Amino acid sequence: MALIVAHCRPGFETECAAELEAMAQAWDTELTTEIPALGGLVFGRGNVRALAEQMDVKLLVFTRQWFLALEEVELDPKNRVDGILKALGRSSGAALFIESSDSEPGRELQALCRSITAPLEQALKKAGMLREGDASQKGSDQRLHVLFLDGSHALVGYAPIARSHSEPMGIRRLRMPKDAPSRSTLKLEEALQEFIPRDQWPHRLKPRMRAVDLGACPGGWTYQMVQLGIHVTAVDHGQIDPRLMATGQVEHRALDGFLFKPERRVDWLLCDMVEKPMRVAQLLAKWLQNNWCREAIINLKLPMKKRFEELERCLDTIEKPMLDRNISFELQVKHLYYDREEVTLHIRVLGQG
Repeated sequence: MALIVAHCRPGFETECAAELEAMAQAWDTELTTEIPALGGLVFGRGNVRALAEQMDVKLLVFTRQWFLALEEVELDPKNRVDGILKALGRSSGAALFIESSDSEPGRELQALCRSITAPLEQALKKAGMLREGDASQKGSDQRLHVLFLDGSHALVGYAPIARSHSEPMGIRRLRMPKDAPSRSTLKLEEALQEFIPRDQWPHRLKPRMRAVDLGACPGGWTYQMVQLGIHVTAVDHGQIDPRLMATGQVEHRALDGFLFKPERRVDWLLCDMVEKPMRVAQLLAKWLQNNWCREAIINLKLPMKKRFEELERCLDTIEKPMLDRNISFELQVKHLYYDREEVTLHIRVLGQG
């Protein structure tokens, strides 16, 4: 009964399914998708074991987390642990995620997930199926997953640690800084954690670098750069939070972000403007073609219909000029937890090929 289980934001199941189907087609692998009524999930059926050998959450936009489910098990509410162990069979792993969907019915199961964690971990360790931190043992490169569909039904399986998300359900839960000027700051904080490996921060996000933040006001994204010691040119006709201006790291330019041109190449371009996604994609393409920045993080506000298709068009607008000019780059796109109707894109220019 094996199937691919993909977590996504509720309301984006259609885009998640389309992405999985496109991936399978590119790999010439059979896959049909199903959207369960629970919300926030997509199931993939077909040659799923072959797909599981290649799938990488970093290459998927709308899929937050995934795993290969081995079985759907009906559980006795009086003894769920034994039912889960039996369903896992001989599977083992170096970690365990107990999850539900990121939907209203799923959130109602979070208390159950928390309550069963300790006894299930203890039982798995006793059975030799959970070997935390032991890289020499079988299954040390994978994680066990239990997804509750309701109080008496769960999907159980596993995912490769290196190609799945490091957090349950693919959600990084961040704390809102008390002095940040807007909640949009969490979007950039999550993007930095998602896209930039922590061991590379010292040379890619180091103090005294220079950034441009287009559509900056009131300064949620500028705030994150300031916290890292980076100097920011904040471009917006609105008002920047006075506390950011008081740091001496921010220069406010009351200009249209689409018309602004930097005086010299900057380390980072940021853009969270509420605009049509194609217009923002064309703006980023202009910055890249003119060699105005080394790295960029932007948000693309997707339309209500044909989101997947519109995103494909935007990515082609950004990538094609770079490929035509033989410029090497790294591109990552993700529908992050703190995004809503937008997706976040990161691009890093590596040099002329």
